[in-house]
Amino acid sequence: MAYSYYRSVTIDYTKCGTSNSTDFPVLVSFTDLNFRTVANGGRVQNASGYDIAFYSDSARTTPLFWEIDQYDANSGATGTCSFWVKIPTLSVTANTVIYVAYGDTSISSFQSTASSVWSNGFVGVWHLKNGTTLSGADSTTNANTGTITSVTATTGKIDGGMASTGTGGINVGNGTSLQITGDITLSAWVKQTSIPANGTMLIAKDKDTGGRAYTLSTQDTTPKAFFYVNGGASTDIINGSTVLTVGNWYYIVGTRLNSTKALNIYLNGSTNATQKTGTVASIPSATANATLGYREYTGFNGNLNGTLDECRIANVVRDSSWVFAEYNNQNSPSTFFTLGTETPTTPTTSTSDFFQFF
Repeated sequence: MAYSYYRSVTIDYTKCGTSNSTDFPVLVSFTDLNFRTVANGGRVQNASGYDIAFYSDSARTTPLFWEIDQYDANSGATGTCSFWVKIPTLSVTANTVIYVAYGDTSISSFQSTASSVWSNGFVGVWHLKNGTTLSGADSTTNANTGTITSVTATTGKIDGGMASTGTGGINVGNGTSLQITGDITLSAWVKQTSIPANGTMLIAKDKDTGGRAYTLSTQDTTPKAFFYVNGGASTDIINGSTVLTVGNWYYIVGTRLNSTKALNIYLNGSTNATQKTGTVASIPSATANATLGYREYTGFNGNLNGTLDECRIANVVRDSSWVFAEYNNQNSPSTFFTLGTETPTTPTTSTSDFFQFF
C-alpha cells in the first residue's frame, strides 16, 4: 500500500484494568481535520474512508483487523470518524500503541475483514448504526441480522442507536450461535425515557414455554441492572445495587460462568453486586428468538422506552478488566487513547499487507 501519512494511537494502560485482554475490539473514534476527504481539504482519498488502515507497527508491515463504524459524507466534511480495531493484546502494564495510515489514491475498496474484529467469543454484535437509517445487521460471521418492528434510528451512545417508544424492537432470530447453554456474556448501552416496574428488556431470549433462557434488563420496583438465566427447574437472578434514573446512559453487562454457576453484573465498568453462585445446570437451548429491546413471549413484552445501543452476546465470560476497559473506551474514547502527530511517509509495500484480504 502507498499511504502518504500515518499517526500513532496510544492507549492509556491505566484505563484497561488489572489483567491483559486478548483480541480486544477498541473503539478508535475522533475528529481531526486531516481525516476529511481531499475534496474537503483533508488527506483521505476515498469518500468511504477505505484508504484509512490500522497497523501494529509504524513501518506498516503488520496490518490489524478493523471495522468502519462511521465514515460517511459528514465524516468527509468534518473529519469525524470511528472504527473498531482488534488489538491482539491490550496491556495493563504499558501503553499499547498502534498506527493509523491514510491517504492512498490507489484504494477503492475496503481493506480489512470487519467480522474478524469480533472473533473472541462474540456470537452477535449489533451496532444499531447509523442514526439516520436503523440497521439490525450483525457484525460477526454468524449473520444474526435482526428484523426491525416499530423502532427507529436515533443518535446513540456511539454513532447511531435504536429509539423505541415502548411498542417494538428487533428480532435477531434463533441462529445456532444464539442457543447458548453454558458460558455467556450479555452487554448493552441504554438510556431510558421511562422505566416500568415490571422491567425493560435490553437483550432477551425466551424459553419455548414461557420464562427466559437468558435476559439482560432493567427491572424491579426501584429499577436496577438485572441479569437472569432460567434452566427450567431453577432460575438464577442477579440484581445490581444502583438505582437507575431516566435520561442517563448506562453500560450494563451480565456474565455467567458455567463451570461454577457464578453470576456477575456490572454497571458502567464496575461490579455492581456481590458475585452470586447459581443453581441452573445449563441454559435451555430453546427455539424462541433472541430479541433486542423487548421479549418475544406473549407478543411484544417488556418493551424499551428510550434508546439502546451496542448490544452484544458472547459465549465466553468477560472478566472485570475487559468490562472496565470496554466502558472506559466506549464512554470516553478521547481519554482512552491519544492520537499522535501526523507523519508523512515514504510509500512502502510488503507482502504481509495483503495477508488478510484474500
